[in-house]
Amino acid sequence: MKNETNSQWGANIERGKIKTAQDGKYTVASYDRPGVTAWELEAMNGTYTVGDTVYFFVFEDGKGLIVHGA
Repeated sequence: MKNETNSQWGANIERGKIKTAQDGKYTVASYDRPGVTAWELEAMNGTYTVGDTVYFFVFEDGKGLIVHGA
């Protein structure tokens, strides 16, 4: 799968780094799409700290979820 192709529907699982963590919401900077940041994601389970690497997804409307630590 090439990174420059996007799905017509849904979202892809990405890898990223936690940039901020506050009140159970996280800002994640994507490793797979440099320059893309997802704000206010919640975690499916567990808690994370700044600098942790995670797997996450985000839809075009900005809603998404951290799936797991990497």
